[in-house]
Amino acid sequence: MGNDISSSMSSMESKLNYLFFISCAIAPLSMVGSSLTLRAIYHHDGPLTTYQRLLGGLSCCDWIMSLALAFGPLPMPSELQEYGVPGAHGTQQTCTAQGFLLHIGCGSFVYSAMLLFYFVLVIRYNVTSRFLVRRVEPVMHVLGVGFFGATAVVGLVWQIFNPSGVQCWVGAMPLGCEDDDAGIECTRGPNVKIFGQWMLVYPYIFWVSFTIVCTMVIALTVYTQYRTRFAHVFKPTSTGTTTTTPLPERSSSMYRMISFRTTPSSSVLNANNNNTTPSRGQEKLLKQAVIQSMLYGLWFLNFSIWALLSFCFHLAGTEMDSLGNHFWLTAIQLTLFPSQGIFNFVIYIRPTYLNIRRTFPTAGRWFAVKEAVWHPFASAQERNQHYSKHSSSHNQHHNSSSQQQRPVQDDPSSTLPWRSAEQVPQEQHCPVPGATTHDDNINQNNTTTIIATNHPCPVASALVLIEEEEPRAAPGDGLRLDASSSNHNASQQQKEKRRQEKESDNQQDEDGIETIA
Repeated sequence: MGNDISSSMSSMESKLNYLFFISCAIAPLSMVGSSLTLRAIYHHDGPLTTYQRLLGGLSCCDWIMSLALAFGPLPMPSELQEYGVPGAHGTQQTCTAQGFLLHIGCGSFVYSAMLLFYFVLVIRYNVTSRFLVRRVEPVMHVLGVGFFGATAVVGLVWQIFNPSGVQCWVGAMPLGCEDDDAGIECTRGPNVKIFGQWMLVYPYIFWVSFTIVCTMVIALTVYTQYRTRFAHVFKPTSTGTTTTTPLPERSSSMYRMISFRTTPSSSVLNANNNNTTPSRGQEKLLKQAVIQSMLYGLWFLNFSIWALLSFCFHLAGTEMDSLGNHFWLTAIQLTLFPSQGIFNFVIYIRPTYLNIRRTFPTAGRWFAVKEAVWHPFASAQERNQHYSKHSSSHNQHHNSSSQQQRPVQDDPSSTLPWRSAEQVPQEQHCPVPGATTHDDNINQNNTTTIIATNHPCPVASALVLIEEEEPRAAPGDGLRLDASSSNHNASQQQKEKRRQEKESDNQQDEDGIETIA
């Protein structure tokens, strides 16, 4: 009986420590992700797009929220240790500061919803960049910063930010005074129920629902247009066969002609006439924009839906047993809630990573990751220089590792180091009657050959690396050699030209994805 009680207490303590300190491990990683996103946006050449400014606001709010969550229970008043709160070493002032920063950071929810709304305007309605910058974007930033910023000031005036769960946020002091049946007067935060419902719970539910609607609109738009397109391509006949007919004019704005410019100061999407079929490259850019929007929307729903369930329990009047039946719901919520910045950065650099992998397929994934993280907006020339440095360092490492190998033979002379023919001392060559020797002035080439000899001399019997002698051209072969050489040079020039054109196309695709998505 005593062992069961001790094991139960140990399990309870482990769950409690996990809930209180998991944010201390995840939130710093989110801060790193948001910082890298801001760094990539800051180093972008030319004026920023609406997409980048919205993502920058989202990263700033997430960084503030992650900073507050990274401290975990440390800012909570130290007297709460008597109630079983581990790690509480702060004061009421530090607790208020954590709650204030945490509430301002909730602007990331609004920015996530505005980012999805931006994709709806671009993909579904082809709204011009001029209209977005002048009419829509200012309202987005006012909502993202203004609402939770203003409500955070109200929370300071009403003394709302107090210990609440595993950190300081919306609560009242002393603990439990907000319950009507407790009969305890609240010295801090008497209006906690009004503030919590109308300035936190209901706005959170609204913005999550708005994000769900935007994600569904994008998905339905893509599904409807592709279904309409392929329904006209393969048209069944009365005989049961299928005939291919030309595609009709796209009535939806998703397949309107997109005028894309690669200059840094230009806008990305401009609505054009409906009678022009988009090119393959334009459809590719639009497809990447759809993928980016769906990734942002699905990830936001993935980490926000768990907090939404907790709020629904609260509105239904159900007590959540965080250490009992509802432990896993609370654990998933506290694990995913502070990790938004990490995945936002991964989604943001995804098009750049794919473009690098497509341009340099032999460079490896690690090279693509480093380039996408540290040089997301590098030009094609800079990217080629980075690839040359990567290849040279890789080749040097490979050569140094191969030179450390030694031939394994029974002959004791195999322990000698490998040397080129000119490095072997002349007096150690043992001429044998009938054996052929190479002239000292041989023509050097890039290829080498390993020749094993059976000379009675120990040195000659070792494996020696010698340069392969270039065959001498016979008289009259000069014209044939010059022609083959010129054909080879022309072939190399054509390959280099095709490679440069491919890099230019990939760079344009990358620039388009960066500005569209």
